[in-house]
Amino acid sequence: MRDDQLPADHRWATPAGASGWFRSRIQSGSVAIDEALAQLRTRDPALPGLDVQFPGHGEAITSLVLTDATAEHLAWSTWHLYPGADPHVVMTTTEVDTTAVNTAVVSTSQVATPLDPPGRPR
Repeated sequence: MRDDQLPADHRWATPAGASGWFRSRIQSGSVAIDEALAQLRTRDPALPGLDVQFPGHGEAITSLVLTDATAEHLAWSTWHLYPGADPHVVMTTTEVDTTAVNTAVVSTSQVATPLDPPGRPR
């Protein structure tokens, strides 16, 4: 994955009202791998996350960390370490704001009636 294949900064919104942004950064070289490994080893252990090490190379790692989770906001960061012949690190941060969606769901659920499964008469 190279710089031209991933947006550095992308903001978006849906018709339903959710919005958010995505940021990415790609760093090349063995030093980038070493710095990312150091950052992952020293991150806050209170933040929920998942680390996956891939077979074949001890530094081939994907890490996902949930940095914020509320009813209105969700945020996470990822690190993808590619230590092979072309060593590089892809780091992403994503944030989603669902305040408008949650408000719409609450207001419509007060008048909505449950639907029967398809094919079942009322």
